[in-house]
Amino acid sequence: MRMSLIVLLVSALPACESAQTRIKHSPETFASYSPQVQGLIRTGQVSVGFSTDQARMALGRPDWVFAETTAAGAREVWVYGVGVSMVGYGYGFGSDCSYGVYGAMRTAPEVGTDAVWVGERLRLTFESNRLVSIWRRTS
Repeated sequence: MRMSLIVLLVSALPACESAQTRIKHSPETFASYSPQVQGLIRTGQVSVGFSTDQARMALGRPDWVFAETTAAGAREVWVYGVGVSMVGYGYGFGSDCSYGVYGAMRTAPEVGTDAVWVGERLRLTFESNRLVSIWRRTS
């Protein structure tokens, strides 16, 4: 049980990776960006015109990626803030009165992660590998 929990928590670490950690993984790529782009990436921000690589370095992997086709052409849409991972401990109680009074209670640790809807907070739209639109939830 303890080992499973440790493995679960360690596997969730990439989801919590900071912009600074992502920069350390690709220092040459980061150095090739302009000072303005570097400053935004360091603070976890993006700007229209960013490439998908720059946005990924600034914000990490999106929760969802989907394709959108419009009259103007194909787009790739990244969505952040859809869900969070969590660990839980569940229990249940049941009864069956068809053969007399019967009750049972069972508890079991839940090893794994579940996505919980927390609401979209950021949506990035890319055309030809360039960020063309940023949508942020304001409340």
